[in-house]
Amino acid sequence: MTVFFDCRFIRPGHMDGITRYSEQVYGALSRIRPLTALISSHEQLRGLPPGSPFLLVNRPTSIRELTLARRLGRAGAEVVFSPMQTTSGLGRRYKLISTVHDLIYYRRRKPPTFLPWPVRIIWRMYHLSFWPQRVLLRQSDALVTVSQTTKLDIERARLWPAKKPLRIASPAFDSQVFEGSNGNPASANALKALVYAGSYLPYKGVETIVEALKELPDFELHLVTEASGEVQGRLRRIAGEAAPRVKFLGGLDDAKYAQVLRQAHSFVSASVDEGFGIPLIEAMACGTPVVCSDIPVFREVAGEAAEFFEPSSAKSLAEAVNRLSSERVFELRNEGLARSSQFSWDATARVVSSLIDELAAEA
Repeated sequence: MTVFFDCRFIRPGHMDGITRYSEQVYGALSRIRPLTALISSHEQLRGLPPGSPFLLVNRPTSIRELTLARRLGRAGAEVVFSPMQTTSGLGRRYKLISTVHDLIYYRRRKPPTFLPWPVRIIWRMYHLSFWPQRVLLRQSDALVTVSQTTKLDIERARLWPAKKPLRIASPAFDSQVFEGSNGNPASANALKALVYAGSYLPYKGVETIVEALKELPDFELHLVTEASGEVQGRLRRIAGEAAPRVKFLGGLDDAKYAQVLRQAHSFVSASVDEGFGIPLIEAMACGTPVVCSDIPVFREVAGEAAEFFEPSSAKSLAEAVNRLSSERVFELRNEGLARSSQFSWDATARVVSSLIDELAAEA
């Protein structure tokens, strides 16, 4: 069976969830069955297994996307898996599986800044109503999502017909990188580190973490995602006198990021809206306590293996960090390690592979 995996949403050098999901699901799925990667840049091969077969095609935002299905048909495609919902299926003769990670941008409509301006305008209009999404998803034979929380959102919005397959294929973590037990700071007098990984979009709540730092004089905040000069300046202004304790570590590879996690006091996320929460389980897998906002999807992901605080409340966040006594830290390490072990990319790939077989049997 000829199966194509759309890897064109990979952004090399970035730690965003779509990139992680694409690379890791492709890697795990390729161990189960033969795959061909769809790429729009050879750079996207860096995160895939060496020697992965590929087909170089247009960017997802190109007008040539409208003719992609015909090209894949000529290439013999029988099933195409997309880690997004925007892979074109116009005129296709193969089975198409799409993915919806979340419905965040229907609630928070600021488009990602890496998109070209014309695409941002279309993107904004697209998210004004659910009907364009319904029309787009109608071209797919099956749908994958990443959490029960997002599945419920999809059902409430009536984005997907009940008669078609809808499966949950949750993200996981790289067990060869994010592993081990959290260590102690190098010195008893060292400032304790809070770690954040993720984008700086408004709903991520990074400003809330910076505000909380003012109430945590014994802590530093380590931001491991690349930040523009504008973002750095804005967060330092919010921090005020605590600005010297806001550390921008720049873009780290996974190995260095895992090391930062293992040396940290805790991982913190103040996001008010997510489809899943990969950074939470990566931190747990390293034995690092997680402190996160009390939102439904974080409850789903973390269970009882996190210290929760009231969303958007810097005061509540600071109180949650201060609740981490040595006994509570020990509990969270053990609970986090156990919780993270419930997630694996191999399990995610098995869900996708089973869905591929199900659709192929219908052909």
